[in-house]
Amino acid sequence: MGNDSKDRLGDKLRDLEKAREDDYFARRDRELLEKLKRDQDGKTEGEKKGSGHPLPL
Repeated sequence: MGNDSKDRLGDKLRDLEKAREDDYFARRDRELLEKLKRDQDGKTEGEKKGSGHPLPL
């Protein structure tokens, strides 16, 4: 019975670590998406089309 409780504890610790990693990466992804959206909102229409120039040449 001692081994079984150790396995369950190890499983719980791995689950906790995975949940923390998932939370970290989800938060990081949200922050990066918000930054990308802010950067895109600040550009002019010409820059959004990828020309790099505010007016077409």
